[in-house]
Amino acid sequence: MDILNQINEFFRQYFGMGLIGGIIFAGRQFWKLYQEIKKRNDQLDELLKGQVELDSRLDIIEEQGNLRQEASLASLHDRIYSAYEIILKRGSVTMKELNNMSHLWKAYSGLGGNGTGKTMYERICAMPVIEKEEE
Repeated sequence: MDILNQINEFFRQYFGMGLIGGIIFAGRQFWKLYQEIKKRNDQLDELLKGQVELDSRLDIIEEQGNLRQEASLASLHDRIYSAYEIILKRGSVTMKELNNMSHLWKAYSGLGGNGTGKTMYERICAMPVIEKEEE
């Protein structure tokens, strides 16, 4: 017991409080630190939850974008194919059709269109150009 009194007296002289007071003080400091860390962890959990929701929304938007791109490709292919059939039957192309086909092909190939569209476009470009569509 005498040794505890000596230790307590040492703490009182050098730290201004006894051993029990020091333990209580340290405990309070650790408790404050724990509370602050817990608060920050809770904030991080909320941020991560929001990030998961954003990731989910981005996945949906990306899927919709992919579907729109596929729809655009299909529509452009149809336009190229339809024009190709008309021009092929006639055996010649007007400057207006050639210009329009060039715009369609640029968009179609930019979206990753396939070789069939390229073949049709190249055949149209190789056809004789006429002034005006014959009626």
